This record gives sequence, C-alpha cells and structure tokens, in this order.
Amino acid sequence: MGSPNFRHPVTLAKELISLDDISNGRITLGIGAGGNGFDATTLLKSDQEPWTPRERADRFGEFVPLLDRLLTEDSVSHDGDFYSAHEARNIPGCVQRP
Repeated sequence: MGSPNFRHPVTLAKELISLDDISNGRITLGIGAGGNGFDATTLLKSDQEPWTPRERADRFGEFVPLLDRLLTEDSVSHDGDFYSAHEARNIPGCVQRP
C-alpha cells in the first residue's frame, strides 16, 4: 500500500517499477490518504501535530498525479507544495500498461 504519510512518490515509483519488472506486470497498488492514529503520527517529531484530514487530502491530491507521471513518463520534473522531483528518470518504465 502507498500512503503520502510514509512515502515520497519518486522512491515509491522506483520500488513499483522494480516490483512490476520482477512480477512481469502483475502488481496492484492500493493507495490512500492515510488515517488517524498510528498512520498519522508514526513519523512525526514528538512536538509535531498530526496532519489534519484536509492536509492529508491535499498531499494525496498532489501525490497521486505525480506518481502517475513517474510511472508513465521517462523523465519528470515537479515542484509542488509537498513534493518535488528534478528530472526523475524511470527508464525503461513499467511492464504493465494501464
């Protein structure tokens, strides 16, 4: 499963491309905005407040389209509110073609 709470889209894309290659395209990704409790607090500093549902939704809204681009385009640059990528290359890309 992928969650903006735990992952950056560039590293997740590279992991997914590896799994896609090893499995010959037989991979399914479940992705969500994350929840409350452990999912929202495990990577926070002790004095940091958990992200609100709105913040999680905003991150998710940036995460998914960027991940899609990373999985389908040869080179991606992105400078968003939460995530950035500079000429991230994912060649040869996925075996699976959605």
